[in-house]
Amino acid sequence: MTAGQKEAVALALSSRSGVVGVQGYAGTGKTYALATAVRMAEARGYSIDGLAPSHKAVSALGEAVPEVRTVQSALVRYENGANLGDKSNTILVVDEASMLSSEAMQRVLMMAEGAGYARTVLVGDIKQLEAVDAGSAFRSLQEAGMPTALMSDIQRQRTEAGKETVLAAISGDITRAMEGVSEITEVGGDNAAEKRAAIASELAKTYLSLPTDQREATGLIVLTNALRHEVNATIQNSLWLSGAIGGERVELATLAPKYFTQAEASEIGSYKMGDIVVSPVAAKESGLTSNALYEVTGIDRMDRKLTLTAPDGEAVTLDLHWKSRVAQKLIVFGAETQEFLQGDLVKFKITDRENGIVNSAEGTLIKVGSETFTVKTAQGERLTIPNDSLAAKGMQLAYATTAHDFQGSTVDQVLLGMSSTEQLTDQKSFYVALSRMRDATHLVTDDAGKLTDRIARNTGERVNALEALAEEKDRQKTPDEARTDAAVKAAKEVFRTLSEKEKSWVQNDPSRDANRDDQTGAKEAGKNAREEDRQLSLLDEAKAQIERDQKTRDERSR
Repeated sequence: MTAGQKEAVALALSSRSGVVGVQGYAGTGKTYALATAVRMAEARGYSIDGLAPSHKAVSALGEAVPEVRTVQSALVRYENGANLGDKSNTILVVDEASMLSSEAMQRVLMMAEGAGYARTVLVGDIKQLEAVDAGSAFRSLQEAGMPTALMSDIQRQRTEAGKETVLAAISGDITRAMEGVSEITEVGGDNAAEKRAAIASELAKTYLSLPTDQREATGLIVLTNALRHEVNATIQNSLWLSGAIGGERVELATLAPKYFTQAEASEIGSYKMGDIVVSPVAAKESGLTSNALYEVTGIDRMDRKLTLTAPDGEAVTLDLHWKSRVAQKLIVFGAETQEFLQGDLVKFKITDRENGIVNSAEGTLIKVGSETFTVKTAQGERLTIPNDSLAAKGMQLAYATTAHDFQGSTVDQVLLGMSSTEQLTDQKSFYVALSRMRDATHLVTDDAGKLTDRIARNTGERVNALEALAEEKDRQKTPDEARTDAAVKAAKEVFRTLSEKEKSWVQNDPSRDANRDDQTGAKEAGKNAREEDRQLSLLDEAKAQIERDQKTRDERSR
């Protein structure tokens, strides 16, 4: 084990704090460290529950933790009164914690406290992409003094040069990181649309030039859905013309996610007639059924009300206001049509349990028809699915994917398309894309020099509402910022409450037996004790700073 892995295991099993963090850079072996912690805890009679924000992350965490759920499903169960049983000897591990919004983090910590978990371990990477919703809760908790183990020993890259390239991206030395990129291809164009088309064409050409086995080991990553659509369409058409894919061509009515923030989902102006709305949870007061598709058939902008019609023709009225939990959780799609061919690589963006599909599932179409299609999943399962099913509506081509969707994946090489003018071009997306590869990265861009400058300027860090308020004392907060302010504050409060609780089970620390025969055990124990004292001191400083911030806000509000 690396030093970072040992530190993570020790902190997870022996810290005095009820909430701890593991800050692990991409490819540092977080899964292996968690698997080790699970074995050591179970050997002493403790169990581990796992949570992750997506089905893809749940699958990855499942390699280390036996019992894993999505964050959303766990919160719904708990908040609906499900009996979770005795959790006093159970550690809760939350993976991809940087992907949780401030509100979701607050709810997870409240669930951990209410259910009586022995400890909560938040695992993530603040350098990677964050949640679409407001807030940077994982970063905020680290800044508030949460005891955090650092895993910085990168192992994914198979060469020292590759590791140095990723480390340069982490540190913000973009010039050095660019110098480490294996190959850079520049394309032309007089405007943004022409540049995007040129990047798409070059990406498709490079991808198609690879042998089939190399394509399967290559991640084709872009930043925007517009470029993803263009690259996928170009590759599909080229494969069809070459005869690599074919058979019957079927056109399906599909749904494109709109990726609304909570504030946008609560705003009447965000919606258009014909939009499709899904509520992930049942809402009795509004008559919404969980995971059902509702079409927007009426928009009352004056009274901020939507008329939503279910497939069976039943209509419900939904009041939109920014405090509405139902509105905040709505998932909104735009209707579109897509063509699919036998042999296409596809991904599913909507869970359809009736047909065995979860969000982020991938596969290959082995048969398409006028009524059904058959997909061979990445796990080798063959599923025949109706063309009018929920799964079909969430199906999209998957030759290229966005950096956000590719986060958590590992491939031999990365084929990356980035524009020097794209707003999403920043250090986080660059780092995520670079860190997926084991061996090499091929970058396609319109201007490498301008791209380097843009990435260097844009860190991708979000300023949470507390920081923004300190910097812009006279600015009116948006609903997203107001909600983030409250959620960050509440999450920190829950964290402080849990941190102050002595956990009696620590006296039976499962890591002690493993270290008992270690000749340096006493030295390490002393070092850990000093580190815990330092972390507790930082926590006290954070408490004082939060109190000072609150006093300042109170004075400004007078």
